[in-house]
Amino acid sequence: MPYVRRSEGVAWGEDLYVIAGAGMFKLGRSCDPKRRLKDIRHQAPWLQLHLAAVFAGCGHLEAACHKALRETFQQVGREWYRADSEHAAVARVSEVLTRIMEA
Repeated sequence: MPYVRRSEGVAWGEDLYVIAGAGMFKLGRSCDPKRRLKDIRHQAPWLQLHLAAVFAGCGHLEAACHKALRETFQQVGREWYRADSEHAAVARVSEVLTRIMEA
């Protein structure tokens, strides 16, 4: 699972995560992505979900990532998208974050 190391001085609560499984993925932000995954599994135990990526310190970029993801993937819920490959989803989020940070 890709994990971008947390920078000095970045407060908790700003991690961006990708949870994937069942041909879908969710982009969100949380201070504890592993706990968030556990909560989602509790709400929908029939889904085989896992934490595909965590981008530490990038939670504040969630809205920009959602905007870019809507251009690439079919949205199936507020923060859920359909994807044939979780790798494509993680790569797209990574690409968007890189573009934003280089601007």
